[in-house]
Amino acid sequence: MTPRLRARPLERLADADPAWVDSSGGRRGVMLQFECPIHESDAHGDTCRIAVPLDPPLDGGAPIERGWRRSGGEDFDSVTLAPSIRRLGESDGTGCRWHGFVRGGRFETCGDSR
Repeated sequence: MTPRLRARPLERLADADPAWVDSSGGRRGVMLQFECPIHESDAHGDTCRIAVPLDPPLDGGAPIERGWRRSGGEDFDSVTLAPSIRRLGESDGTGCRWHGFVRGGRFETCGDSR
């Protein structure tokens, strides 16, 4: 089963049900999670969500793992992440294969997404 494309891709991070993810150890905003801007569901029929570790996390401490450089504020309309985010999908060729940027709270999808 392949992911189901949205009728219209999302343009804004704020429209992708974003959430700052805290760590179990009490760290604040160590990851950012959001719905895929081009897929409604993944190959299993579940909502297609993307999660990326942040550098720096919202709490300003060291990242918990190598992460995407975060700039902008805590509101989702100003967040910029670098470098691009590239989902590779599943090993059998199914799954979300979104590749793109989050810049100033907006999605920029690259041409190799599918």
